[in-house]
Amino acid sequence: MAPADLDALAVEVAAALPSLDEDQRRVGLAVYRLLADGRPATAGTVAAQLGDLVGTVAPVLAALPTATVSDGAVVAFLGLQRAEGRHALCFDDTALATWCAWDTLFLPALVGRAAVARSSCPVTGEEVVVGVDPAAGVTSVTPGDAVLSFLAHPTPFGGDVVDGFCRFIHFFADPDAAEVWRTAAREPGGGAPPELTVLSLADGVALGARTNRLVFGRPG
Repeated sequence: MAPADLDALAVEVAAALPSLDEDQRRVGLAVYRLLADGRPATAGTVAAQLGDLVGTVAPVLAALPTATVSDGAVVAFLGLQRAEGRHALCFDDTALATWCAWDTLFLPALVGRAAVARSSCPVTGEEVVVGVDPAAGVTSVTPGDAVLSFLAHPTPFGGDVVDGFCRFIHFFADPDAAEVWRTAAREPGGGAPPELTVLSLADGVALGARTNRLVFGRPG
C-alpha cells in the first residue's frame, strides 16, 4: 500500500459530508452517546444530556442532516444506527450497526468509549474483528493483516452518504483480498469509481481523527 496523504483525504471527505453548525455538532455528539448507551435519542434525552431546554434542542434535532427519526427518537445519524447491518459496532452490551467499515474506526472517539467492530471480508467471507479505543486506536484485530478499502476524492454526497460513499468501504482479510475486490469493482460494469484505495487500519483511525476535527471540531 502506498502512503496516503491523510490530511488531504480528510479535507476531501469533510467537504463531501453535510456541513454542521455548532448547535448541530453538539446535538449530534449527544445523539451518538445516547445511541451507544442503548438509550433513545429524543429531544428530551438530548436536552438532559446537554443541560439545555427541550424547546432549544427540538428544532436542531429535527433539522439534523442525515438523521432518521422514528417515534420521536433518532434511530440513525451520520454513520451509526440502531438497526442491524453488515458492519456491527458494539459498546459493551449495546450492539449497533454502521453504514460502512470506516465508521467503526472513528465513532468510538466521538462517543468517548472503546468498542468492538465486526464485519466480513467481501472476498474471503472471513469475519474481521477490530477493537478500537478512543485514545489507543486499534487495540486488536483478527485477522492480523486486515485492511480497509477507501474512496479518495469523493464528490459531495448530496444527502445519500451510503450510495455515494459507504458502499465502497469495507474491511478485508488482507491486502491481497482487497486488491482482488478493488480490481473487480473498477472494471467496466463493476460500479466503482477509479478513486478506490486501500488503507491500513491504523491509517483509518488516524484519518478518522482528522475528519472528526473538521466535521465536529474535535477528534473525540
